[in-house]
Parts: sequence; structure tokens; C-alpha cells
Amino acid sequence: MRTVLAFGLFLVSVPFLRGQTLYALKIDRNIRFEARDITAKYQPYLVMGADQALEFQSTVARFLVKKRAVERDDSLSPKGKYEVLRRVSSRETSEMAYVLESYRWKEYMRIKDRIQPIPEPLGLRANDSLPKQAGKKESEVVDIPPPEVRPKKKKQITIYTFKGCGACDSIIGRLNAGNFTFRSVSLDESPEVKEQLGQILSKSAQAMDSLSGPIISLGGKLYSRITTFDRMMEEMEKE
Repeated sequence: MRTVLAFGLFLVSVPFLRGQTLYALKIDRNIRFEARDITAKYQPYLVMGADQALEFQSTVARFLVKKRAVERDDSLSPKGKYEVLRRVSSRETSEMAYVLESYRWKEYMRIKDRIQPIPEPLGLRANDSLPKQAGKKESEVVDIPPPEVRPKKKKQITIYTFKGCGACDSIIGRLNAGNFTFRSVSLDESPEVKEQLGQILSKSAQAMDSLSGPIISLGGKLYSRITTFDRMMEEMEKE
């Protein structure tokens, strides 16, 4: 009986393991490295935390696999590959809406063509893939789900702290006591993040050093004037 049961479990597990192995083979070492390098190019603009950056990198890697498959498809003409790659890129942009907060996603879309361009094939004229309308450019349809259909989730909390910041310690203490899920980033240990936050908040280096409380990200929205836990909870309740 045990032998039969073990053999049955083996038969069930083989397709699953095979699928996992094939997927792992597709995400090869070169693609993982390329996804890491691409993520690093976005990081100065998006200022992602470690967990979010890993999720971003994983999404980039999945779409690099699709991109490679299109590039190696000899049945497609250069023009056909270009059009398919545009659709793949649009789908990647759509999925990033679930990885990034709204303000990071907008910045991602702004710089994506610069970091991940889709080169036009040689000899492709401007009107080859466009409607025959003089002087008009075909608008690209981006597959982006409307905000109302996205599942509502709890606002992510990130606390950017300074040394000697009593308000920072107080808020983090209350969050720990209430078993909240949050992330804490020391700006003293991450000067590049501090500089990038200053640019986002339009604050000079002197203004950043004179802050009396932490910088707090609630669901992607940044606050630099919250100094108490209760005030933060009020902002959390707002839509």
C-alpha cells in the first residue's frame, strides 16, 4: 500500500517539478543579471525599498524571457517582431502598476523609453506600421487596468528616520507595539536615499537636515510634517 501511494505521489509531482524546472531554466543567469542591472538603472529615480526592488526585478526578468522568445522567433519579420515587442513592453508597464505606488509608477513610465528602449528595425519607415493619415502618429494603446478594478489593499508604511529623532523613535515604538507591518530606513546610513527624497520633496540638503520628524510614505504618498503616531493614523484613514 505504501509503495503504491508513494508511486502515485511521484506521478503527481513530476509535471509540477518539470514545470518549475523549465521556468527556472528560462530565467537563466544572464537574464537575472540583466534584470538586476535594469533595476539598478531605475533605482535612482524610483527609490525602491529592498523588497519592492526584488519584486520589480522579478517582473523585469519575466518579461525579458518573453522578449528573448520574440527576438528568436524566425517566423516573424523585423516589423512583426517590433510590433510584438511593443505589446510585450506595454503589458510589462501594466503589471508594474501592481508593483509600484502611483507616484513611482508615473515616474517609471516617464523614464522607461530611456532605460528600456525598443529599437526600430532598420529600414522601417515611420508610416510602415501606422495608419495612412498624413502627419498623424498612431497612439499606442497601453494595457493598464483602471484603478477601480484593482484590489484594495492596505497602505504600505515606510518610515525614513534620522539619528536623534525622538518623533521617529516614538512612532516606530507605537507601530511595533501595535504589530503593524512597516519598513524603517535610516537616512543617516543611506545618504543617496536622503538626497533622492530631498529632490522628490523639493527640499534642500539644509532643509532635510533641519526636519524635526521622520519622512513617512503611506501607500506611496510622502509626508514630511507628521511628528506623532495619532497624526499618522489620521492620514492612514484618508482616501
